[in-house]
Amino acid sequence: MNLTFYKNQEVKVYSLANQFIKLNCSNFGAKILTIEIVDKNNSSLDITAGYDTIEEYIGGNPAYGALCGRYANRIANGKFILNGKSYQCDQNNGAHCLHGGSDSLFKSMWDVIEVTENAIHFRTTMNDGHMGFPANIVINYKISVEQTSILLEYAVESDGDTVINLAPHSYFNLNGQGTVLNHLLQINADCITPIDSSCIPTGEYQFVDSSPFDFRTLKRIGQDINHENEQLAFGKAYDHNFVLNKKDPSELAAILIGDQSNLKMKIYTSQPGLQLYTCNWNTSKIEIGRNKQNYTRHSFVCLEPQHYPDSPNHSHFPTTILRKNERYSHFTKYEFEWIE
Repeated sequence: MNLTFYKNQEVKVYSLANQFIKLNCSNFGAKILTIEIVDKNNSSLDITAGYDTIEEYIGGNPAYGALCGRYANRIANGKFILNGKSYQCDQNNGAHCLHGGSDSLFKSMWDVIEVTENAIHFRTTMNDGHMGFPANIVINYKISVEQTSILLEYAVESDGDTVINLAPHSYFNLNGQGTVLNHLLQINADCITPIDSSCIPTGEYQFVDSSPFDFRTLKRIGQDINHENEQLAFGKAYDHNFVLNKKDPSELAAILIGDQSNLKMKIYTSQPGLQLYTCNWNTSKIEIGRNKQNYTRHSFVCLEPQHYPDSPNHSHFPTTILRKNERYSHFTKYEFEWIE
C-alpha cells in the first residue's frame, strides 16, 4: 500500500458513518472528501464534488470540501487596518486575498485529536504573520454525523487581536451528477451585499425584491441566472453573500432540493451570511472529478455560511475581529431528508 505525504506528514483518510450518512474526510486540509446519503433501498447517492485519490486532492481544486480561512472569501487588495496598523495579506485572487491566501487552511495538515465511528476532532495552528495575518491562532474543528445530519463545529483562540472568518466549502449536487440549474433553492435573506466588478462588496445592502436574487421561496437556481443584471454580470452568475434574516442559530438559513433525486438538504448556521456560488467556470472548462465525471459550469452549487466578505474594511458589517484571549465559535449543520 502506497503512503501519501504532504509537508512531511502522512495524509490519512477517515470514515464516519451511520445508517443514513457515509462521510470520508482527511487530515489534509480537514477536507470532507465525500458525502453519501443512503436511501430506503440502501443505495447511496454521492452528493459532493471531489476526486478519486488523495494525490488529486493535493494537486486539484483546493476548496473541495475544505474549511476555508483564516479569512474565508475576499479581502480587498489583501489589506486591512486593525488597531491602527495596516496589514498586507497574500494576494492570490488578482489583487485580492481569497480564503486566507495561497497557503491557507485548505493546505494545512491537521492533527487528529480524537476519532470515533461518528465524529472526528481536528486541530491546527497558524503562526503570527502567516499569509500576512496577525497573531498566533489555534483552530479546533469537529465533524459529526448525527442521525440524518452533519454537524460542523469550528472554534478559534488567539494570542493577539486578529481577524477571522471560517466557512465550510463543499460543492453540492443533490442529483449526484449533471447540472444544478434545476435544483430548487431557498435562502432566508431579504438582502445581499452587492459587489463590484472584482467581486468585492461595495459596502451597501441591496434588497432582493424583484431581482434574480430573490430566493425567499423555493425556485430553480437557473430560473433567473441568465437575466441581464449588473450583479450577475460581475459575478459571472451567482457569487454573492446573502444577509441572513434569522435572529437565532436554530432558524433555517437555506433549503436545497435535488430535482431528480428528491433529496432535501436544510442548512442551519450561527453565521450571519451565506455565500451562494454556482461554479461559474468558463463554458470550455472541464475538470475530471470522482469516478471520471466531467465537472463543467454549474455542475455544483456552494452554500457557504460565513461572515460577510471584506468585513475588516467595512465597519458597519458584523465584525470579524477576534480579540486576544477571546474565543470565536460557530457551527454549520446540514440536515437531509428524502422527499416521498
